[in-house]
Amino acid sequence: MKRRWEQRTMVIVQGPRCQTVHARIVALLEVGAVFTAVMLLLKAHMHLPALGQWQRSALGHPFLRSIVCLVAPPLLVMKLTGLSAGVPSPSRTDLFRSCLIGVIPMMVLFPAGSAFGLLAILKLSWLSWPGAVILTLAYGLALPLVALVLRSRPSVPQYALHRRELAVLVAILFAAILLSSVTSRACPLIGSLLHAFLFVALAEELLARGYFQTRLNASFGRPFCVLGIRFGWGLFLSSCLFGLMHYLSPGDPFHLPWAIWVTVSSLIFGVIREKGGSFIPAAIAHGLMLLPKVLFSGP
Repeated sequence: MKRRWEQRTMVIVQGPRCQTVHARIVALLEVGAVFTAVMLLLKAHMHLPALGQWQRSALGHPFLRSIVCLVAPPLLVMKLTGLSAGVPSPSRTDLFRSCLIGVIPMMVLFPAGSAFGLLAILKLSWLSWPGAVILTLAYGLALPLVALVLRSRPSVPQYALHRRELAVLVAILFAAILLSSVTSRACPLIGSLLHAFLFVALAEELLARGYFQTRLNASFGRPFCVLGIRFGWGLFLSSCLFGLMHYLSPGDPFHLPWAIWVTVSSLIFGVIREKGGSFIPAAIAHGLMLLPKVLFSGP
C-alpha cells in the first residue's frame, strides 16, 4: 500500500516537471530554428548585390533587408504560434511609461558610449581585443547602474503589439522608406537617422527582445528579481543569441571580441525590456545609443 502511494506521488510530481522540460526544449528548438532562418536570409541577401545597390541608390539604405530578414520572420512566427495572443495591448499610459523607461537609462548609456571616443583617441578598433575589453568594461559597469536608475520606477505590465499597433508600426516603416528615398540626395543624413533608429535598432530589438526573449520567458519564466526588475533565463539566452548573430554576421563574420561586448550591451537592452514590458523601450534605448555615431560619422 505504501509502495503504491509512493509510485502515485512520483507520477504526480514528475508529470508537471516533465511537461516543463518538454516546453523548454520546444522553445529552444523554435528559437534556434528562427535564428537559423534569419541568418540564412541575411546570407542570401549578401548574394544579391544588385538588390543592395538598387536600395542604396533609390532608397538611400538597405531597408528591405531589415524588413525581410529581421522584422518579418519574428512577426510571422509570433502570429503562427499565438505567442502574443493572451497578452493585452498597451494603454496610452503604459505606452508612455514604457517609452520613458527607454529614455531614462541614457543618462548612464551616453557616458558609457563615450568609450568609443576613447577608442578613437587610442586608435583602437572595436573589433580588436583591446577595444572590446574597454567596451565590455564600460557596458558591464553600465548594466547595474541602469538597473539602479530604473529601480524607483514601477515596472510596466507586459504588453504586445496586436493588429492596430502593428498597422501603425508598418505605416511608420514605409513612411520612413519614402522619406529617405525623397531626401537621399538633398539630405542623406535624414535617411541615415531613420535607418539607424527604425531598421537597425527597432528591427534588431523586435527579433532579440520582442521574439527571442519573450518566447524564452514564456517557457522558462521570470523567477529572479534584482533591484525591482523581474527576469529569467530568457534575458541571458537572448543576449547570447544577439552576440552570436553579430559573430556570424554575413557581412563581416567571426570577430569574437565584437560578439563579446555586444552580448554585454545586449543584457542592458534585455533589462530595459523586462522593466518596460516590451521590446519598444529597448528599441528606443538602442536607437538613441546609435544616434551619436550616425551624427558624427556622417551619412
